[in-house]
Amino acid sequence: MTASRGCRPALVLAGTALAFGACGSTEREASSAAAGVPVECARAVPVRPLDLPAGFPRPKGTILAEPAQGDNRLRQVRGFVTRLPGDAIADIGRTPGAKVIDSEDEGFDAEVTISAAGRRTFFKFVKVCEAGSRFTAQQVPEP
Repeated sequence: MTASRGCRPALVLAGTALAFGACGSTEREASSAAAGVPVECARAVPVRPLDLPAGFPRPKGTILAEPAQGDNRLRQVRGFVTRLPGDAIADIGRTPGAKVIDSEDEGFDAEVTISAAGRRTFFKFVKVCEAGSRFTAQQVPEP
């Protein structure tokens, strides 16, 4: 019996969770490769990535997001970007018409809050590989 033919349930002895994890991992690696994300960063990429929702400021690089959650009062999105934390917050701070309210860069992680287009947006980036970061972003209407 070989386990090299995709995500077959041949690894029953290894446990169902391991078999399903391997399938998600393969799908994640395929979506990462299609987006040009280095293989060492693939584990940080959402399994079925989407674009960043409209209205969110965009750092440079490839952005692969999970489905957004929330409504018009509070929207939240998580994902991966091919930028390091400090570079990503600098990009967000240069959003046209944006005012930086607060930012912090500790190298391995960085945060920025901006006000733009009647909304306040907070981003936190955490370095997960040499070529990219996971992020969480929250957006609310200006108070």
